[in-house]
This record gives sequence, structure tokens and C-alpha cells, in this order.
Amino acid sequence: MKKILLITSVMTYMNLGSTMETNAATLDGEVAIFSPSAEGVSPSLNQTTPEILKIIWPADEGNAFIIEQSPTPLGPWRSFSVEQAAQSPTRRSIVITDNQHYYRVFNTAKFGIGVNVSWKLEFPTLCSNIAQTFTAVWVWDDGTSNVVTDSAWDTPLIKTYTTAGTKIAHVSVCAPDQSVLTGLWAVVITNTPHPNLVQNGDLEMANGVPVGWLQGGYGANTASFSYPVEGPGVPGDKALGLSVANYTDGDAKWYFTDVSVTPGTRYAFSDSYKSSVPTDITVQITDTNRNFSYRGISFPEAASNWTKVSVEFTAPSDAASVTVFHSLVSNGTLAMDNVSLRKVTRTPLAEGLMSFDFDDGWSDAALFATSILEQAGYHGTFYIVTEPVRLQYDDTVTLSNVLYLKGKGHEIGAHTLTHPDLLTVTVTQTEEELNLSRHYLLTRGIAPVSAFAYPYGSYTESLERIVREAGYTLARSVWSGHNDKGQDLYALRCNDMRSDTSLASVKQLIDQAQAEKKWVILLFHHIDNTDSNIYTVTTSFFTSVINYVSSKGMKVVTASEGARLLSAP
Repeated sequence: MKKILLITSVMTYMNLGSTMETNAATLDGEVAIFSPSAEGVSPSLNQTTPEILKIIWPADEGNAFIIEQSPTPLGPWRSFSVEQAAQSPTRRSIVITDNQHYYRVFNTAKFGIGVNVSWKLEFPTLCSNIAQTFTAVWVWDDGTSNVVTDSAWDTPLIKTYTTAGTKIAHVSVCAPDQSVLTGLWAVVITNTPHPNLVQNGDLEMANGVPVGWLQGGYGANTASFSYPVEGPGVPGDKALGLSVANYTDGDAKWYFTDVSVTPGTRYAFSDSYKSSVPTDITVQITDTNRNFSYRGISFPEAASNWTKVSVEFTAPSDAASVTVFHSLVSNGTLAMDNVSLRKVTRTPLAEGLMSFDFDDGWSDAALFATSILEQAGYHGTFYIVTEPVRLQYDDTVTLSNVLYLKGKGHEIGAHTLTHPDLLTVTVTQTEEELNLSRHYLLTRGIAPVSAFAYPYGSYTESLERIVREAGYTLARSVWSGHNDKGQDLYALRCNDMRSDTSLASVKQLIDQAQAEKKWVILLFHHIDNTDSNIYTVTTSFFTSVINYVSSKGMKVVTASEGARLLSAP
């Protein structure tokens, strides 16, 4: 049987590890490499608890979601670095680090339904007679428990997982005096993944050109296609190559032949790539009448090393088939491998969720919306650009207004200091915009500040990381659509309410969220009857939306409430 490290926690006098054994052929057997090293907590900390963080890492994507945070012997953690330390098709590990460099290593493993998993604690630095003086209490996801002591340390506990989903095992290790030395959460995901719809996604099958792949492009540019080029795997691994020169407009791409899709179903696209310039990922949708439409779903940054990109989309109601373009849209080079398109199956929310977001801190929206929301018993999330508040601009909320909103139960989120497009400023400027705006709110008695909204909706994966490290637990873009269970909490979608938005279209969004048990966020900027700004809605429009939500009995949540429900097991 193969064995992989599941959890490591190192203490001042004991190295306690948990290993997991399985006869499942899906395990890859790779050695986990952790960064920072798996040396656990600071030597000055002599006790840990299982309540530090509870983390769920969904089987279908590589995003780690912090879903619960509690005080620890260190006090509340102030900022986090969430890093992927190792990844394979069957195992992922992450490291959670606070700003004083205390950290934990969490691992997940993915198996098919019906697998037998063997759980056993090991004491690699202790002789067996010392280990047998300790007692381990295991508590399983079904509520049952096992107590392990004495000679039973060497006998693994066998658990059979017969259903798909997230399974949590908790173990507490007690010293002879019964004091709890450590508590460890282990996450096992048993999930039979959907098959890859892309023929020859690993690009190893070829007849001069890769089987099932086509070349394309348009516009004024000179594209050069190459195959095979060296892939990210073992020597000889095959990948696609592409370069563009003399670029004026258009694009160039390799793409797989169309695959059939089910309308309304969510799909996950991923590939490994290297590129000298930013690239575009676009879905080409063929409807039942053989008409084409296109939807940009990701804009990966340049990557000098092989990098995995993963993004999800929902097939439209009239979709018959799709393909996905990972394209060059400028002079540069791109290589691709390990292309995948899979159906995503998620456990739905218990019910549809509804949120009202207000960006920028405009006084007309804040003052009117607050009174209408309070009459309905609802709370909204107000994302504040803080410099206009500090400088007391005429048309924005005052600090007193923000404190009033907070006191009434509304959530206050940050929207930077000055509302720049964060993709056009330096990393240092980005960090200042994120940290100082949050600091301004916190130091004026507005806490917590967990939600962030990207100015202009602009974000990348690296920007998500900066936002996360600044202490925010969620971030919202302006990409339209609903939010599904288990998706990236730093790329939440919303639906912008504008002067040309019809009430009928908003009702449709709400009805869909309720029927499909999804989370819909409505974004407002101005609420005014005289302003001609495109991002303005009238007071009667806003009131009608509130009345419709009330008539439907929708559960209305703030951003943090919605994120917690979205990412819970």
C-alpha cells in the first residue's frame, strides 16, 4: 500500500504525524514538499487547539477557503498567507501562516467512492514505550469515535467512505495526565471526478499533429504553431507551442474539437501553461441553431514557469457544444499542456441567497437604501473608498454615516483608498491601497473589515493573493452571474444595476437564484431620481426590487454571511 503524510504538527518535545494508507489505485505516491517546512508551530507555543482554522479544499478546484477563524493561545490571528505547497491529481497540501510565522500544514486527499482509508498516528522521534503512554481520541464525521492507546498505536483504524463529499476526522492526543497536547483536523475528500471531456488533453496522441486539436486565429498578426514542444512532466512530455509576431490586432490559438455540454450545467476548464505575455481564455459556445457566441472567462498573467490555470463557467440555456480558446492577443509565446474540461457537481446551498452591495460610498445610495432595507429587515454590504470619507467630499458618506451603517447591522467592506485600477499600479501601491483603507476603517471602530471589492472589477490571481494576505476573507468582482457552492471567494460575481437595467431582468436573476439555490448579488452605485449617470437607478426601481425579494421570501445576507454559507461543508 502507498502512504502519504496527511498532517504534521511539531511540538517542543514531540513530532506527531498522521499518516493515511489506502489501497486505492488513484494515489500518486508523490512525496509531499512543504513550504515553509513542516516544522509546525513556534517552539515557544506548548499547546495547540483544533479551533485555529477549519479549511475546506474542494475536490474540483485548487482554492483554499478559510471558513472559520477562532482565537488561539496566540490571540486572534491578524493576517494570513495561504500557500499551495504540493499538488497532484489526488492530493493537495497547503500552509497557513500568520504574520508572526506560526503555521499549520493542512492536507487533503481525493479518492473514489468506496475506498477504505487507514488512519494511524506515528511518533517518529519517540520510542514505542513512550508513545504508548499517550492516548488518541478520534472523532469521525458520522459522530462515532475511537480511543487508541497502549499497543493499539500500531494498528490502523479503517474507515470506508461510501458517499462523495467532504469528510472530516478530528484527533486529540492526550498526555498521561489527560491534558490535551494537540488537536488535528484532517480533511478527506471522497469524490469520483467527472471524466475529462477533452480528447487527448495530455497531448500525447499524435499523427503529425495532436489528435483532436485545431489551429485558429484572426486579425493582422503572424502566428507560428509548433508541436511537440517540451511539456511540464518527465522528459519527452509533449505540449503545444505558439508564437505571434507583427501583431496589430486579433488573436491566435490552439483549441480542441467541440464537446457536447448540458445547458445550465457548470464546467471547469484548466490547463498548464507558460507564456511570455498575458493571455486570454475564451469559451466558444455553439447553440442548438449552430450560432456562435463567445465569453471571456479568464485572463492569465505571463508565467515563465509552468503554471496551472483553472476557471469555471456555466453552459447557457441554449448551448449545444463548446470549445475553449487559450489565446495569444499580442506578440509573444505560449505553451500549453494537460488541458481539461470537466463537469462540476456541487452540493447546492440549503436555499437561494440574496445580497445588496453598494460601491464607492455615495451618500445618495447609502442614505436612501438604508431606510428601505431597514423597513424590510434586511442588511446590505457597503464598500467604502476611504479617502473621500477622510477628506469629507460633498457627495460621499461621512465617517458618522459609516458608523451609523455599522451600528444598524450593515457590513462595511473596503474599496481601497482612492479607487485606482489595481492592475495599473505597482505592487507597493496596491498593498498601500488595500492595507491603509482597511486600517482607516478598523482604527475608527469599524470592525471586522473582511470584505473587499475590486475597483472596476479588475483582478488577477496574483492580486487575489495580495488581497488575501491583507487580511480580507472575500473579494467581489463585477463579473456578472450567480455564485455557486464552493467557488473562489476572492472572485465573487455580482450583477450591476444600471439605469438601463429592467426590473424584469432583475426578477429573473432572483428567481433563478431561488430555484437553483445559488447566491445572487445585486450591485448598486447611485440611487437618485435626477442623476443621468449610467450607474444610477431610481428610488422606485430600488423599492420595487426590495418588494419583490420580500414577496419571494428570499434569504438576504451580507457578503461575509454569504461567503460563510457558500464555503461551508
